[in-house]
Amino acid sequence: MILQEKKLALRRDARERRSRIPRAVASSAADGLFKRIIDSIAIAAGSIVSGYWPIGDEIDVRPLMNTFHEIGHPMALPVVVKRDAPLAFRAWAPGATLVRSVFGTSVPPDSVPELVPGALFVPALAIDNAGYRLGYGGGYYDRTLDTLRGAAGVVDQPVTIGICYECQRYEKLPHDESDERLDWIVTEIGVKQVP
Repeated sequence: MILQEKKLALRRDARERRSRIPRAVASSAADGLFKRIIDSIAIAAGSIVSGYWPIGDEIDVRPLMNTFHEIGHPMALPVVVKRDAPLAFRAWAPGATLVRSVFGTSVPPDSVPELVPGALFVPALAIDNAGYRLGYGGGYYDRTLDTLRGAAGVVDQPVTIGICYECQRYEKLPHDESDERLDWIVTEIGVKQVP
C-alpha cells in the first residue's frame, strides 16, 4: 500500500474513532485545556497565538482562545489564501466578525491584519507519539510550519501544539519528508512533549 493510501485509511479510522466519542466527553473536552497548557508548555508572555475554529466534531478550542486573549496574548486564526500555499494568520478577538471560508470553517475577513504566530494550536485528525499528524489531506499546516521554521532571521521557533482526543493518538503514523512534526500533544486527558 502506498503512503497516500495508508494515510487515507488512517484518516477514515481516526474520523470513526472521533465519531464514537460520547457527547458528554466531547462537550467537556475543552475543560482544563488551558490549565494543562499553561502548566506544561512555555509560551512567551504576549506572544501571538494561533487558534483554529473547530470543524464538525473537533475539540472546541474557542474557550481556550478566549482565555489566552484575556491574559494578554494577541490571537490569530488560520486562513487558506491559495491552494497549495502556506496558511495566513489573521488577527482575531472574541466577538470579532468572521466569514465562511471555502472549507466550511469561519475566518477573519481579508481586511483584517495578518500576524505571525509564536505558538500554534494545531488541530489533528490523528497524531502519533513522534509528533507527526494527519489533517484532512491538504498539507496546509505542513507547508506553513516549514515556512515559519525556515523564515530568515527567526531565532525563536514557533511552539506547535497538536490538539485532539486521546482516541486519535496512534503509536506511529506513516510520514515522509514533507510532514512536519509538532512539539506537543494535548488531549482531553493530558499533555505530552514530543521527544
